[in-house]
Amino acid sequence: MAVRNEKQMPKRQSTSAQKARQRQASGEGNYAALLRDEQAVSPTRRFAMFTARGAVWDPITARAERHLAQFWTEAPRPYWEEKFGELCVKAFPWAAAPNAARTVILHAFKEAKATCQTCPSPGRKRVVIGSTEHGCWGVPWVKTCCDNCYWVPRNIFHGQRYQVLVNEYRELVAQYEEPRPAATACCTAITEVISAVRERLVQEGMPGLLTKLEELRESMWSRSAHYDVFSGHGVVLAVEQVCTPLLFPTRKAGVWSEPLLPVEERRQVVRAIDGLMNVLGEVVAEEHSN
Repeated sequence: MAVRNEKQMPKRQSTSAQKARQRQASGEGNYAALLRDEQAVSPTRRFAMFTARGAVWDPITARAERHLAQFWTEAPRPYWEEKFGELCVKAFPWAAAPNAARTVILHAFKEAKATCQTCPSPGRKRVVIGSTEHGCWGVPWVKTCCDNCYWVPRNIFHGQRYQVLVNEYRELVAQYEEPRPAATACCTAITEVISAVRERLVQEGMPGLLTKLEELRESMWSRSAHYDVFSGHGVVLAVEQVCTPLLFPTRKAGVWSEPLLPVEERRQVVRAIDGLMNVLGEVVAEEHSN
């Protein structure tokens, strides 16, 4: 008889559906919404309180250290930290540093303040909520991130279970979140989405376009509807701008041209855009209910 080697058997992990059912049973909310939360890769897992590490902040601090060594060969290596969403250094000898060295450090602070900590998108101060290794929601804190990386679990806003956490979150939002980005930043973000959609269409044709639209539809659940650079409305505007000549007759220099896609492919694109609009409508309703 074969003997099962327990040490070689991997520990079975709960599926996203099982976790969502367990949370539903504990009264946390609707199963569909909880399942989306479980399946989503929470951007807050990339963040840790007080740490300045990040895919984009790391190059900023490394570049500052290289420049610092050029002006001040005896400079100690800065101990970088993040506090209230801003890059800072701890125990740095400011009094002994030459002016050029101070300029390098302050430039790194300024660069990090306008850049998401984990991706190259424009960033601003946002209040995020992290989760512990046991799956319980932790405390809210301030991080510099873009709309794609910003994420707050929706279920904390429903019921009394997380009321203290919600109160702390809203106090931090009122105190630290920077105002809505300028219109020029939104225009830049829309341009980036347009470029990404067009590139997928050129490289992969209709299958690539439909795949990209589905990716954007899924991303809508983690976007704010209105208030950020890569907002849900901004994505929809970008998609419509790319797809208009594919779907409808267009006029250029006084000459009308026919849609670039045949009828059946136009129907597929319209269904994909409808999916984006449906998710945006649900996100707007959730934001208004909070």
